[in-house]
Amino acid sequence: MKNHPDAKRNHRWGYFRLALLSFGLCVVVIFAILHFVFNAHVARADFKSFAESKIGEAFKAKVHIRSVQASFFNEVAFTDLDVEPDTLKPSPYRVRIQKVVFHYNLWQLLTRNIKMPSSVVLDAPEIAIPGEGFPYGILDRLSLGQGDASIAGLEMDNGFIRYEIPNLQAVLELRGVRGSFKPYGVGKLRLDFHAYVSGFANGEVDVQGDVDLIQKTHDLRLDLHSVDFGSKIPIPLETLVGKMRWVNDNFFFDEIQAVIHGWDVEIRGSLERLVQSPALTLHWQVGERKPSVRGNFRADLASQSMHGEIYVKGQPDFIFDGKVRQEDMRYVFDALRVNDDYDGQGWFDFKSGDYRLKFEKERQSVSIVSNLNGLDFEMNLNLNHVKLYGVDLVTSARIRLMPYRKPLKKKVWKFKGAFATDYFILEYIPFYDFKGEFEITPDGIRNFNGSWGNVFNMLGTVSFRKQPFESKFMLNVNGFDLGNVQTFASKPLPKALGGILEGKLKLDGPLNHPEVVGHFTIRNGILGRLEYDRGYIQLRGIAPYLRLYDSKILKGRTTFSLEGAIDMSLANMFHGVEIRKPDKYVIWKGWEANTNQGEGDVEVGRPLLPTFSLRAGGNSSENIAPDNKDKEDDKYLVVGPKFKF
Repeated sequence: MKNHPDAKRNHRWGYFRLALLSFGLCVVVIFAILHFVFNAHVARADFKSFAESKIGEAFKAKVHIRSVQASFFNEVAFTDLDVEPDTLKPSPYRVRIQKVVFHYNLWQLLTRNIKMPSSVVLDAPEIAIPGEGFPYGILDRLSLGQGDASIAGLEMDNGFIRYEIPNLQAVLELRGVRGSFKPYGVGKLRLDFHAYVSGFANGEVDVQGDVDLIQKTHDLRLDLHSVDFGSKIPIPLETLVGKMRWVNDNFFFDEIQAVIHGWDVEIRGSLERLVQSPALTLHWQVGERKPSVRGNFRADLASQSMHGEIYVKGQPDFIFDGKVRQEDMRYVFDALRVNDDYDGQGWFDFKSGDYRLKFEKERQSVSIVSNLNGLDFEMNLNLNHVKLYGVDLVTSARIRLMPYRKPLKKKVWKFKGAFATDYFILEYIPFYDFKGEFEITPDGIRNFNGSWGNVFNMLGTVSFRKQPFESKFMLNVNGFDLGNVQTFASKPLPKALGGILEGKLKLDGPLNHPEVVGHFTIRNGILGRLEYDRGYIQLRGIAPYLRLYDSKILKGRTTFSLEGAIDMSLANMFHGVEIRKPDKYVIWKGWEANTNQGEGDVEVGRPLLPTFSLRAGGNSSENIAPDNKDKEDDKYLVVGPKFKF
């Protein structure tokens, strides 16, 4: 009696195992029958003809299936397909298919309704789509979700799609396409696939969204994964990560993270009406935590208008407006206005990436030529009477900037620059053959090295770390013949000027008002009729006003002191310079000093004033007569023919 419960339990378990075994055998029998019926149906010639017509109808082509094989009880694989375009009704789409798989659900098998599959899988298809617009046609021809005799869904595995973009003269290729195209509602399709893109862009993308085949509209969401633009597309963005929306012929960007020439950039905006008269709106910033540069840009080809702002360190440094129009693949900018101060014009060639900008203000102009995919810049600069360090500058210069190639991890831009001038006139004095090189980074200009021939050389740096910019320059003069000044100077000069100039001029401080300190020597000098052995010139100040100190002229055993200041803002910059004897008598004010060596006299004169004569004499109050000029023991000073001190 104690074993009775166990016996009952074993008895029940035996019945359960028998029922389970019977159910399993029934399932096997049912599936065997379904498989037999399925294979029998697949083996029929009309089923093969149906598959050929259905696939051919979808792709507007004549399809011949060489091999039909039932892989499982609900799956049929068609391989070795020959696809011939329909010559009577040619399709703009080109298709190559190696394998097509039909899937059937259990209800279709039980009801023996296996004429139309529940879904179709295209295995490694190749589809070429012309670029007239969004490919509604090929999706519509698949007859997805239209009526009872329709395919419930299309899947693609390892597909290849080639999409032509004639407006941009580019091609977008999708490789390894894996996903589904499922109908819902009436004439609507839901896309969900992953692909690797190349051509127009390179990288990975996930696409999800809806297509209305009746209204010919679509709304797709694109997730970008490290996408770069192709080499033939002049857009210098790399490793794009973020989300986009493609709504009909409009694109919307939402916080796209990218790298432009090694710098982090964030982009928001839209590209609307892509097919006809596009309008581009961009909001961008360079730098992640503390953006160093940010800007806004809007261009509308329908209204032919453009507007933009560029902010550097939070300040709107550049605000511009203008007109824009399209000529084939070139966009032309007219009537540009920058900061309500500069007028400009230019163009951008989308095919090559080349662009040119030119800005003018009164008699000043600058033109920039470059390529959007590179960082080489060529600039032509024309300045007419611009104040630099308080002095007048006239120049025509050519400047070229070339980037240093650095690893992206450093993300610090650095340019090597070179310049040359057609003419360079500083304070009305031309300096021929002025050329040089420099380096420029976000911190400033360094390693500046400019020269005028073999005589003048300037070295220096400019720091951008704070406002106003700080500068340090050193001008070295090595053996300049002052006699050459007469050949090119446009300001008043002595009738005779000569000597060999050597020394240094230091500029230190704010770029707009640096302190100037100069130390020069002159050998075998000539100043009017005054010939001297050596001169020592020392000056200090803020340009254009430079005060002389500890400066002197040596002639034999006689020392003349130079005092006063040089004012480069005056036509006669030496107006405030004085020559004094050791006893502090002023023997010259103004510009020109002449000496009569035969008589031991010093004649002093300057433009717009009569000539003076100065002579050493005694304390006598008598007038100087011609017959006593040779008395060397006289101790008086005569200014002019009849005046004495």
